[in-house]
Amino acid sequence: MFYFYLYISFLVLVCLSVASYVLFAWYRVHKRMWQLCFRVGLLARGDRPPLKEVLATHPLSLFFFGRLQLVLDREIARLEQRYRIHPHVRRWRLTMWPGEQLRYMTERVDRLEKVLIS
Repeated sequence: MFYFYLYISFLVLVCLSVASYVLFAWYRVHKRMWQLCFRVGLLARGDRPPLKEVLATHPLSLFFFGRLQLVLDREIARLEQRYRIHPHVRRWRLTMWPGEQLRYMTERVDRLEKVLIS
């Protein structure tokens, strides 16, 4: 009987550790997206970017509902259209992992910066 409770407590501990790892990884990706928002805001200077309105909302709603990715993608697409830059990679899907979304958007912002600098 003692081993039954030991197995159950071990299972609960594993589930809690996996959930905490997932939340911590998503938090790290979300912090990097905030830094990417700052870079996009610098590229969109002179405009009234919608990023300021999104970043003014409560961080928990941005964290759990993913509105930041959608607005950031729209802003990058608007800048690509404004400077006539065609994306070389396909558009991201909403089911993609947050780390992949961040990597894809970072590549797009890097390409934008290269075009604007040269």
